[in-house]
Amino acid sequence: MNNIPTWLALLGFAAPLIALAGSAVALVIRQYYEAKQRQRDEFFALLDRFDNPNTGIFCRLAATYRLREFKEDRDFLLRFLELQQKNVEGGKDAVALLVGEMKLTCRALRGEEFE
Repeated sequence: MNNIPTWLALLGFAAPLIALAGSAVALVIRQYYEAKQRQRDEFFALLDRFDNPNTGIFCRLAATYRLREFKEDRDFLLRFLELQQKNVEGGKDAVALLVGEMKLTCRALRGEEFE
């Protein structure tokens, strides 16, 4: 009979700690999910810059450079950038800049070293 109050005290102390730990795990999972969602949204926003005819060449250059961060989509990005190199429109110098950046991004996605 003497052990019952000890177990009740232990349970009264442990239950809130278990609930707190569960809440912390749920928070971390939610933040991880939200970060992945933001990353996916950023990926599609960058790709949308290529499709938008009103996007300037320098925005496309910046978008191309930022695509290097999406290594998990490497296979798609390599095909996309290699195909888009043939479709770049604009002035001769602007096209050369963008195509050059696309080639550098492809090399970066492949893991090749470059200067």
